[in-house]
Amino acid sequence: MLHESSLEASHRAHASWKVERMAEFSGWPSGIAVSSHGRIFVSFPQANAQRSIATLCEVVDGCAIPFPFSGFTSIQGVRCDDNDRIYALDTGATEMSPCDPNRAALWVLDAHSGRVVQRHPLRSDVVFPSTCLIDLALGSSDGGVAYLLDSGPEAPNALIVFDLVSGNARRVLNDHPSMRASASLGRRGVVANGKPLHVRDAHGHKQPVHLGAIGVALSSDDGTLFWSKPDILYSVPTALLRDAGVSDGALDSAINTWPIRHFSSDGLARDKEGHVLLTDVTHNGVQRLSPLQGHYELLASDPRISWPDGIAVGPDGAIYVTSSQFHRGAPFNGGTDARRPPFGLFRLCSRAHCALGI
Repeated sequence: MLHESSLEASHRAHASWKVERMAEFSGWPSGIAVSSHGRIFVSFPQANAQRSIATLCEVVDGCAIPFPFSGFTSIQGVRCDDNDRIYALDTGATEMSPCDPNRAALWVLDAHSGRVVQRHPLRSDVVFPSTCLIDLALGSSDGGVAYLLDSGPEAPNALIVFDLVSGNARRVLNDHPSMRASASLGRRGVVANGKPLHVRDAHGHKQPVHLGAIGVALSSDDGTLFWSKPDILYSVPTALLRDAGVSDGALDSAINTWPIRHFSSDGLARDKEGHVLLTDVTHNGVQRLSPLQGHYELLASDPRISWPDGIAVGPDGAIYVTSSQFHRGAPFNGGTDARRPPFGLFRLCSRAHCALGI
């Protein structure tokens, strides 16, 4: 937990960041990617009634323009590499359910032309009937490796290490506690918009929400992978993840478990200064972690950012975050979907950059 002085410092940071709404959507957004030229791409999972006109769109002048390809099923995580290639994680599912192993894939797309460069299918020994593919981290200097999260409600959860050159993929940390869906360890559990999040069992009794790892990001040098359950952050050297000969025990002993946070989070990203960025669903904002100093800093909090989901950093250093209203979904509201359009895309700009027109 942060000391009171650190919390006060976090709240003082509000004044240095400006929040502006970039776009409004009729369907609920999830992942976001920003190209080197500042083009913005957002994924819209096609998983229930709150659907978008397309599952992958470019945001142009505040509007979601469908990506010129209709072969996707339902895109969840999305990232952009240094060569402006978009990597889109297709769950293959059309409901809030596990993936269809026959349709799940990692798509590679050209951000400029809209052309499909490659489709990486995922084998049945990597994607199980219980698998839910939710997010990915993409390396830029580690030889073309993507790290995919299997965050299904049923075991086993895992990290999938995907070699983009060979097309080979393998599961690591299979059913590891840091991946496994479980109750939050914090005193109040998952807290969204300041309130604990619950589900009801068959008898109508409130139960804590069980979530696995739901956010993943690399360090700025690609040397460390971070992944997060709602209240705990973990990390491990990527050299161990890329080495198929490393034993489960050696990998487990190398994992760094960060202290329990005072806020719940979803998406992760990195910036060029070496920070890890985390969406803060408790305070409707974005937190920044300096791994060397080991403390969190609340950059911005805005009630319009209702369950900040996907997060990305633009070439100008601005932070982009989607607002999905996830906590208002039917599982947490007695079976009634309380989410209401419009959903939003927000840009966080440090006031120093804004003053310069960056």
